[in-house]
Amino acid sequence: MNPHLQRHVWTELTFTRLLVMPAVLAIAFIFVAVVTDFSGEHTRRTLSQAALVLFVAIVHVWGSRLAADAILREFMERTWDWQRLSPQSPGSLTWGKLLGSPVYTWYGGIWCLAVFFLTSDDSIGLRLQSAGLLCVAGLGVHASSLLASLQTARKLRLSTHTSQNAYTLLSLLFVWVWFLVLSNPLESVLWFGRSFELMDFALVTVGAFTLWAVVGLHRLVRLELQMRSGPMVWVGFVAFLSTFSAGFVPFGTTHLDAERILLARVAIAYGLSIAFVYLLAFGELKTWILFRRLGEFWRNGNWSRFGHELPLFLVTLALAAPIAIGLLFLFPAPETGDRSGDPRVLVLGILLLATRDMALLLGFHFAANPRRPEASFLLCAALLYWILPSMAERIHPVLTGLFWPTAGGTVGLLFLAVETLAVAAWARARWTRVARQGELASSPVSLRHQAS
Repeated sequence: MNPHLQRHVWTELTFTRLLVMPAVLAIAFIFVAVVTDFSGEHTRRTLSQAALVLFVAIVHVWGSRLAADAILREFMERTWDWQRLSPQSPGSLTWGKLLGSPVYTWYGGIWCLAVFFLTSDDSIGLRLQSAGLLCVAGLGVHASSLLASLQTARKLRLSTHTSQNAYTLLSLLFVWVWFLVLSNPLESVLWFGRSFELMDFALVTVGAFTLWAVVGLHRLVRLELQMRSGPMVWVGFVAFLSTFSAGFVPFGTTHLDAERILLARVAIAYGLSIAFVYLLAFGELKTWILFRRLGEFWRNGNWSRFGHELPLFLVTLALAAPIAIGLLFLFPAPETGDRSGDPRVLVLGILLLATRDMALLLGFHFAANPRRPEASFLLCAALLYWILPSMAERIHPVLTGLFWPTAGGTVGLLFLAVETLAVAAWARARWTRVARQGELASSPVSLRHQAS
């Protein structure tokens, strides 16, 4: 047996806890039966629904918290480094944490599913589908919680109750999806023009997303074990999510032609890429030492190491560029010469804004001891996106184009390009200064001076 899973089984599934879980659940189900006055068919239906609710509460909500806490507690107690030095493979460590930390909640979930099977009026096939959907979704929620907690721990190297509560809220976001599916199992969904039963579609979809969550967790564990892991897994996930989301176009309507449908699908992929740029930028490491290594790999032509070390938010930003170019050719040219309402200006403006923001965020991180760089970035973002445009609009509406390309047309786009280059130059200057200071601090002369 997996040593991590075995350890959790020994510590979590004690004799007392094995008796407490069914006893508490029995009291809960008896209470439900008493409330419904043992009214036969109504009581059976209420018990089956209560079993599903308790399964979600125990496995999805409580289990996701235990899964997230398993990693955060390792970092807080300074035992994660011992895990990294153990001879365990990334796969063994991944599955041990994924199945071991919430093992007690799965034990409670089995009892809930047993009550569901005994009291549900649905067919055997539908009951098996419902149970499979809940179990696969639970595994996906646990993998997502582990992935998010490990990413947070890698960046902050600490544990907070706020982070744990955030992962609990993350699991709650998925709960309404499962109840939506289970409450309408015979409904259909239209995807890429084909109709699928909602339950079958949900099973395949949840299974695919769970697989991606496990693969992403395995990749992050490999990074923790100092193993190389390139960006292709993330690129594949972005491509999968873009394709999956694009399948819902034209969202139930049939009056759109093929060109507009293609345009909408590519626009969805572009929007997802830009959104992921910002989400990843706040979760990944952005130290000046990392970018010094990247510069060395670039100068030496070591493209393999460069690709493995490159932060994923920059990889995603690079993916968004060709998608933006594709949108430029798909959008029709405006009939008038006015570029203020040209959607192509918006596409390029969003790409330039994302590039400027990433350069600004990196600039705040390029310091020997950066203090709250994300907070500084958010303050500047508030100035650039809200305060300064509002002041410019009060002075003269034309000045708004200096901050929003769609308002200024081509002139606003050119101004934004110059602004992006200026911010990038500022970030590079900060990196050059802190890198030079780091080299001087680590030089032999400086070390001898400190020793004396």
